[in-house]
Amino acid sequence: MQKFNIAAFTARCQFLRERRNWSQREAALALNWSASSYRDVEQNQKRCLLADAVQIAELFNVPLEWLALGESDRLPEEMKAELKTHIETQAKYFL
Repeated sequence: MQKFNIAAFTARCQFLRERRNWSQREAALALNWSASSYRDVEQNQKRCLLADAVQIAELFNVPLEWLALGESDRLPEEMKAELKTHIETQAKYFL
């Protein structure tokens, strides 16, 4: 089992939000949160409670174990392919 990695969690939150072409404010509104609360979670300025992570996973229709741990077994194949492309295009920033 994988360990929780906050940087990976926040990157997955950002990926999901951008996948819908939403601003942080739009994601916050969809969650019924303040814009600063969502921004703080995505930028790791505020702890994300389990209930909040569940709410994010439900909003974006992804398994909680993927959002929290990156376990992709239950992800739809379409999203797996999209993630692979996203990771490949972002790799240049990590070299």
